[in-house]
Amino acid sequence: MRRLAAVLLAILLSISIPIGAVLGLAAWGVPLASAHVQYGLRPTAESLAAIMGFTEPTIPVALTCVVGMLLGLSGAWLGSAVRSLAAGQPATSR
Repeated sequence: MRRLAAVLLAILLSISIPIGAVLGLAAWGVPLASAHVQYGLRPTAESLAAIMGFTEPTIPVALTCVVGMLLGLSGAWLGSAVRSLAAGQPATSR
C-alpha cells in the first residue's frame, strides 16, 4: 500500500510542475488579454518598451507572460517539495 502511494505521489510530482507553469502563464496572460480587448494596451506597451530600450512593444508583454509562467513554476515546485516532505520522503533532485 505504501509503495502504491509512493508511485502515485511521484506521478503527481512529475506533472504538477508543468501544470503550475501553464496555470501561471494563464493567470497572467488571460487578464492581460482581457484588458487589451477592453482598453487596448498598445500605447502602454509602447511606453514600457521605450523605457526598457526596446523598439518592439510586444517585448514587455512577452516578458510579463514569462514572469507569470516562472511564478507559477516556482510555486508548483515549492508546493511539490513541501508535499514530498510532508509525506515523509526526502526531497530529491530530478
